[in-house]
Amino acid sequence: MLFCDWVLGNFSNVEEVKQSLKTVKVFGYDDPEYHMDLTIHFIVYDATGSSIVIEYNFGTYEVYDNELGIMTNAPDFPYHVSNLRNFIGMNNFNPPAHKQDGMDFLPTGHGAGMWGLPGDYTPPSRFIRFGVLTNFSDQQPDAPSTLNLAQHIINTFSIPRGIIAEKTPDNKVINETTQWVSFRDLTNKVLYFNTYDNQTIRKIELGEIDFGKTDVLTYPFDKGEQTIIDVTADMKANK
Repeated sequence: MLFCDWVLGNFSNVEEVKQSLKTVKVFGYDDPEYHMDLTIHFIVYDATGSSIVIEYNFGTYEVYDNELGIMTNAPDFPYHVSNLRNFIGMNNFNPPAHKQDGMDFLPTGHGAGMWGLPGDYTPPSRFIRFGVLTNFSDQQPDAPSTLNLAQHIINTFSIPRGIIAEKTPDNKVINETTQWVSFRDLTNKVLYFNTYDNQTIRKIELGEIDFGKTDVLTYPFDKGEQTIIDVTADMKANK
């Protein structure tokens, strides 16, 4: 549970993390509410663009260089990378018409090059969707445009309340939702986030925080209401 705090509080780059992993032991934790061990998959980035995936399994850990820069959880990172080979036929252009036995078969509509892209919420499908979307999305010229692109991509993963549910051993129904989404600008050291009930983007300028202080700074994620801009008064008649 404290692994992320340990990484962020002690190291400046990915390489330092890789060298220090062998010096610590990471243990599982049985959550008393859900009666299950939390699955342990971690991804680490730094401002140089380096990225690694760290996975603990049966008392050992594996570290994978992560050129793709993406991760979901189970089963494991090598499986997801191998599974991506099944979708190398994805294309952002529509396929040409197919001729067979004197008949022309046209694509059913725009986006036919992405036919077969999985849309469910399982980790393997999310990994494929992440890999394909980040591959074909246009690179942006600046931080604000990149943030906007990241929002569009991540919206395809957001879990509405009620879509995924499960029961605890005492028959309590738990709905899984995307409780929050964060966007990290590693170059400018800015953390952006929104929450399920308030999709207004908020940001924390990490460069303006004095991390030398001993006090732990916190911010309540459920603070404030979603911003809705009323443009009624700006409407003008066409003449």
